[in-house]
Amino acid sequence: MKNILIFTFCLTFIILTIISGNKAYSYSYSYGDEGLNIILDIMGVAGNLEDSINHNEQENNNKENHEHNELKIGDNLKLRSIEITYKKYLFRNSYFFVNTVTAGKSIDIEQAYVNLPIAGATLEIGKDFLMLSRLNQQHPHQWWFITPPITFRAIIGEEGAKGINSKLSYTFPISQNFLLNTSFQKIWDNSWEKTKKNKPFISSLGLITEISNGTLQVNYYKMFNPSFSWSVSAKYVKLLDFQENKQITLEGEFYKLADNNQGWWAGISKQLNRSWQIGTLIGNCSIIDTNLDKNNLNEYSLVIERRWGEFRKLKFQFIYNSNRKLALLVGYTQMFLLGGHPSHEF
Repeated sequence: MKNILIFTFCLTFIILTIISGNKAYSYSYSYGDEGLNIILDIMGVAGNLEDSINHNEQENNNKENHEHNELKIGDNLKLRSIEITYKKYLFRNSYFFVNTVTAGKSIDIEQAYVNLPIAGATLEIGKDFLMLSRLNQQHPHQWWFITPPITFRAIIGEEGAKGINSKLSYTFPISQNFLLNTSFQKIWDNSWEKTKKNKPFISSLGLITEISNGTLQVNYYKMFNPSFSWSVSAKYVKLLDFQENKQITLEGEFYKLADNNQGWWAGISKQLNRSWQIGTLIGNCSIIDTNLDKNNLNEYSLVIERRWGEFRKLKFQFIYNSNRKLALLVGYTQMFLLGGHPSHEF
């Protein structure tokens, strides 16, 4: 009975949002991007996406707990998350940001930090994503795919890595078209599986520059921790047509662990117009584990996205991996604004 009521609510909600057209549910504040936002994320799965990566007992227990907490609507549809974010400016461009995620029976404070500008630098204190890669510092609804590549899921984890930390960042404007950014992050808790035995320190060095009417961003991340060594992230976005919002994006990441496990993923996507985007992903993960039938896993994805304005997205992701598993993921995301602008990029 409970699942029927939940399914009826979600179906009614989707129908109403489609009928409502391109409207943003917004109540203006007098501050720029200050406000409260609600993001609904629904995902459907057809097929089998088990990649036989997690074999140790602790990781399997975590996965079982996560699946138990997810709110399922029938066999193939689940409410992946309801995300509520709030941003409040304090003084002189400093602000407080909090992001809570509800997934089934659990409520998690995913982010809660204060951002303070200090002498040209930025100091952030609180709970936030760890600087393990560019992808790990984004929310899932910001991705153009539904589920991250197999490399990310195996090495960092499908939910990403977060923790209580303090981070100091500074951007050096080398020239008009060249920026150099450096960040230092100290982790104070042990919430991520690979940092439970210690409280490591992470450094990051990045550059942003313009090349051939496009923007290139490259970041190098180094963790001073025996379980995670370093990673590199790169992203290039070239604008093809400003009026039609046509652009092409090339991106990828490489992860290297201290135990010689490693992996990489790469993707290319093209924004065809303001409504449609198509892309493909490939991921490779080399895991040294005698319990695995295969220690070199590959995964291939085709992604199609349909947008209705900025705040509603429907995605289809076809996935095939080297274990001969085939799956189709369908994701629907709706954002409600209760402030002037989004508290973070949608």
